[in-house]
Amino acid sequence: MPGKLGRGKRWATRVTTAAMAVACVGVIAATPASAAPSQLKPGDTGESVECLQKGLNLYYSDWTTRFRPLEPDGVFGGETTAKVNVFKGEHGLSQNGIFGAGAGDLLILDSWHMTQYDKYGYVAAWRTNCIPHIPHS
Repeated sequence: MPGKLGRGKRWATRVTTAAMAVACVGVIAATPASAAPSQLKPGDTGESVECLQKGLNLYYSDWTTRFRPLEPDGVFGGETTAKVNVFKGEHGLSQNGIFGAGAGDLLILDSWHMTQYDKYGYVAAWRTNCIPHIPHS
């Protein structure tokens, strides 16, 4: 039947998804959380905030959301706070404007799912350069 996955394809999809999850856990475990701040909040500045902004831009890269892309300027201002709150709300977390380890773990996990749509390697580059700088466990 057109549009239906056969048993073999469903199994392959499950194996691929499981492998991505295991790889993600390996990356999170291999990246020292001590190198990253424990949280990012309004008023913070620097490379960690810039990495957060870039990660949120990648997550919302279809630009169909009600937000325009964040300027990756390294300043945790009002627009970054708003996008953090939307991201956290979509993932069932408290919308308090603070980006902590739980939100960071989810953004990292989501980045593995984004990879399949990443024709130019932006997500892979973000993971390599930014995971050490955003809060995660």
